[in-house]
Amino acid sequence: MSRLPALALTAALVAGGAQAAEPEREKQLLEIAASCAAFYQAGFDRLDLAVEPNEARRQAFIRVVDALSAKRMPPGDREPWFIEYVVGRTGIVVNLIDLKPDEVIPKVRSNLTACDKLLPEMNAAAGLE
Repeated sequence: MSRLPALALTAALVAGGAQAAEPEREKQLLEIAASCAAFYQAGFDRLDLAVEPNEARRQAFIRVVDALSAKRMPPGDREPWFIEYVVGRTGIVVNLIDLKPDEVIPKVRSNLTACDKLLPEMNAAAGLE
């Protein structure tokens, strides 16, 4: 599976479209949802994001990841994928924030906004709406 760089989310959002039913777009949305969950978790860890409503948003992206991964991969592949794409990306984002806070924090905040705007398409693709 290809990996989107942790901070390249905005470009992926723009490149997408409202084609949630197409398999390639579903794959993109799955990977972006994983990044979104990671951005929110990193935000809790390093940006002091308020728990509410942000935890509900993080959980919404995790539900998308769960639903789309159930559609796209066998059960035995889901947990390792989640660990690599959500947990691993969280660590990457946290490390980037620690290394270059002035550069990375604005990008993470921008990506959180972009994530929220894309959530309806993700929910539709995942069959959650």
